[in-house]
Amino acid sequence: MSNFDFIKGNSKVGNLYDFCEKAESFAFTYPEISATEARKANELCIKMIFETATGQISDGLSTFEMLDTPSFISYFTGTDIIDCMHRIRKVGNKAAHGEIVSEHEALDALEKLHKVVGETSYLLYIIDDYPKYDISKVSHVPAEVCYPEEDITINTEYLEHLRLMKKFSELVPRKPKSYIDVHVETKGNANKVDSAANNRLAFETIYNYLKDHFPGYELFPDFSAQKINIVYAGKMKTIAVKSGCSVLGKRLPDGQTSILPGVDIILYSPSVENSDIISQFRIFNCEAFYHMWDELGLVRLKVSNQVSKLIKDQSRDLVVKQKDQFADTISVQSFTNSAKKKKLVLNTVKTYPTLAHEGLMLLQKLIQEER
Repeated sequence: MSNFDFIKGNSKVGNLYDFCEKAESFAFTYPEISATEARKANELCIKMIFETATGQISDGLSTFEMLDTPSFISYFTGTDIIDCMHRIRKVGNKAAHGEIVSEHEALDALEKLHKVVGETSYLLYIIDDYPKYDISKVSHVPAEVCYPEEDITINTEYLEHLRLMKKFSELVPRKPKSYIDVHVETKGNANKVDSAANNRLAFETIYNYLKDHFPGYELFPDFSAQKINIVYAGKMKTIAVKSGCSVLGKRLPDGQTSILPGVDIILYSPSVENSDIISQFRIFNCEAFYHMWDELGLVRLKVSNQVSKLIKDQSRDLVVKQKDQFADTISVQSFTNSAKKKKLVLNTVKTYPTLAHEGLMLLQKLIQEER
């Protein structure tokens, strides 16, 4: 019995089952092999979704490039599937580069792979359901047992059949079966949240909201930078979606500052809470956004990681003692660990218009006004 029996013998998934079986077989006895095979299975799932969602051939694209494609990302709004795909990719990369993979990492990747394979097969109408993951089904295959290397194969005929039916996103609505709450708790610690997942979800939600409310505008999202370029009447404005302790800009070598370069409008929320996302985000222009943090006394200079690496060969004390000399980044000082500061920030942010209500007209005005 295997956790992946729900795709066994199904020709529509190519050789996906073979990779899954190997990943499951070696998780305990040879974690590096398990991680490598999970990586292959994960890549095959990503290719299947990518080619179907975009109509493009995946050859020549890295796994990360496919995962970073807007049409790919937007299809998984409200799920943690992309996070699972990234985790499997990272663990698999460790194994591929000869690094040690722990049993815990291999088992974690295997459990995430089960979700990825199940959701991929479900979304592509290959299966109608899949069972819950059961760790007791993970076998202990002797480490000396080996399998021949296999290339990834995709059943292109089935994918072409789906593409011909309709655009993938316009198929009979079949939403992913595995959802996350907006407020995602970090595994094993109820006091922490997965802010990256929450921010990604907030960005996707805002992008779709603006797309619905500005039908006469062209929107070009950058899911990595969490920015949206909006074009109207030949003019383009850039909106940045931010939360938490945001980076405000850079200090240039000549001592001058560059506040939010390339950004015209900011949609900001101190945190992404478990409620209506749109109503949490407030609208700012760059000047108002910087002024708010300056008035709160929370603007700080810091040394970026890039600059730190450049002076790594010098004394560590140099970075501390001469921070003002080397600091190249302007950011918001952390306020989440201070109840007083957090309350002050929340009360101040509330004085600005929300995206959900009066903010739409303001946003339209900011988009249309001259730079």
